[in-house]
Amino acid sequence: TAVLVAAPGANAAPPPAETFAALPAVSDVVLSPNGNLLAWTDRGGPETLTVMFDLTTRQTKRQIAIGKEYKTRNLNWADDETLLIDLSQTDKDETAGGKSYEIFRTLAFDLVRGKGHILLMTGGARQLVTGADLIAWHTSKPKTVVMSTLDYSAGAAHREMDTRLAGHREDSGWVAYLFEVDTVTGKGKPIDQGSQFTEQWIVNRDGACVARSEWNPKLSKYRVLAKDGAGWREIYSRNERGDIGLHGLSAEGTGIVAVGPNDAGRRVAWTIPLD
Repeated sequence: TAVLVAAPGANAAPPPAETFAALPAVSDVVLSPNGNLLAWTDRGGPETLTVMFDLTTRQTKRQIAIGKEYKTRNLNWADDETLLIDLSQTDKDETAGGKSYEIFRTLAFDLVRGKGHILLMTGGARQLVTGADLIAWHTSKPKTVVMSTLDYSAGAAHREMDTRLAGHREDSGWVAYLFEVDTVTGKGKPIDQGSQFTEQWIVNRDGACVARSEWNPKLSKYRVLAKDGAGWREIYSRNERGDIGLHGLSAEGTGIVAVGPNDAGRRVAWTIPLD
């Protein structure tokens, strides 16, 4: 006896292109350090919400309406009371022919107080910078995260004549800084300074700087520098960028884990000793 079964959906119309471009209704689900709270991005309604949910009481503790002009990029818990919300907003530079670009900011929301602050990027020349990197959000100091961004240093700027742009990279005056940032007030204080060529920072579990990397395109030189007292000591260099990324300290804290191509063209992970 034969049984004929039609393949399900054999004659169904393909989904529209909008289906593939649609953002998920729920995303960025993160658990608080103590395991009692969940946070996520909810796009199921007319406006995007950031939801904070208590797993013990099974109730929503807080929810924030982000606003249609902002995009939620990422969520992280700094501690059991502080949610870090990475946001971006599209802006246009009318002086550059209306070119669009994204401005990224991190909002620290205090679950107890029900208030939030933009971290670090609201004062001085940093307002002109498109974003900052969150380097460490679990440090030994309460209500403190570590961030890096560019800041203007008049001492690093060199005046140039007859140039449309104000200097090349090494002359611009924009220098990489590492900041300790208070999540309650949003204010930061510089804890280390790099150069115009600094790309990445490595900090230890206390949030103190251990090393940084640099890429100088003019000299075609990539370097990793270890913190040595008040100065810096080169521990690695190569004459090409090579798509190398630094991914933190090794388990014993004596080296930096790096990922990048080897001489055979394969991507490998290795340790750069700090000594």
